Amino acid sequence: MLLLPVGAPVKESECVKKVAAPVVSDFSPCGRAFHLRQFKSAAEAAAKSEASGAESAVADAAREALRTKLDVKGLNLEDYYALMGLEKESWRSTEEQIVNNWKIISFVCHPDKSTPEGRPYGEKRFKAMQLAYSTLTDKQKRIGYDSALPFDESLPKSSQGKTEADFYKVYGPVFERNSRFSTVKPVPVLGDKDSSNDEVNNFYDFWFSFKSWRDFTYLDEHKSDDSTDRYTKRENERKNKKLREGKKKEEMARVRKLVEDAMGKDARMVRIKAEAQAEAKARKQAKKDRFKKNNKVDEAKLAAEAKAKEEAEAAAAKKAAEDTIKKKGQNTNKMVKKVTKMCKNGRAGVFDDVEAKKALSAASYDELEKLVALMSIYHGPDEPMTDAEKKEAKDYFNTLLAKA
Repeated sequence: MLLLPVGAPVKESECVKKVAAPVVSDFSPCGRAFHLRQFKSAAEAAAKSEASGAESAVADAAREALRTKLDVKGLNLEDYYALMGLEKESWRSTEEQIVNNWKIISFVCHPDKSTPEGRPYGEKRFKAMQLAYSTLTDKQKRIGYDSALPFDESLPKSSQGKTEADFYKVYGPVFERNSRFSTVKPVPVLGDKDSSNDEVNNFYDFWFSFKSWRDFTYLDEHKSDDSTDRYTKRENERKNKKLREGKKKEEMARVRKLVEDAMGKDARMVRIKAEAQAEAKARKQAKKDRFKKNNKVDEAKLAAEAKAKEEAEAAAAKKAAEDTIKKKGQNTNKMVKKVTKMCKNGRAGVFDDVEAKKALSAASYDELEKLVALMSIYHGPDEPMTDAEKKEAKDYFNTLLAKA
């Protein structure tokens, strides 16, 4: 730090003169931190070098093993997987394996690496390898090639796999063999007697909806070349397509028969079906019980409602009867008074009020009504009752009087 005196201002030139000139010196790296970093870097470099050397050794060994495998004179040039050094993996080979092997093959099997006397075979083999690589790395071409590989389409006989112990041994390999053509991966396995119901159901559901990528173009019978005219090419393609579709149907029918036969012999499916039937039966019985219980409740309710209705009707009928009796009694009194009054007034000149009281005391309601009707005939002020009407009223009155 530069300290300036307090007081009068100092000129800039004087300040600069008091600052020491910079000095450039050489310093050697040292110290604990430096050495730790250096040693760490050296250790990492050594480890990387060792790992690289190990990887290189492994790569060299793999390259040499592949060269030895492909230098066999009897190599089948029609077997593309063998030409890629993947005959064991075959159709299970991944594209990464094919590409990695091709990187080695294109170097170690190049015709320029051959001896003069082995060059013709080396060129022939390398062309076959190029074709194999281009085929196996093209999705559609590989499907066609894999479909043409030998495949065992046989199914277990009806007498095979009937026991639970034999079932898994017989059908397990068959399903595994056919799973190579599945478009959906992974493919569920057959399992064993300890597999859960869900696993068994999922297995058969998968195979009943099985979708195959198998291509039957290798079976085309009608070939076309550059000299074939356009119409013939179309006709050949149509015929080949029909043949492929027919073969595809046969393939799916074969797989379906395999699944149905396996289901029929699978003890687990027998158990699952029995459990499902028992469960369905239990649900049906529970439904019946609920229906019966509900019906009992409904019957009791209906009986209570019917009883209440019957009691209400009886009460209404009783009240109506009482009202009728009461009304009739009132009307009877009125009619008795009316007849008595008419007799007293000499209505029709035939009745005596004393006799009327006697006759009316024993008459019924209907008889009183009839008597009042006969005595109440009125034709008008100028037309009195006729003799016949008077006689009828008198005769009826005498009848009532005789009964009293």
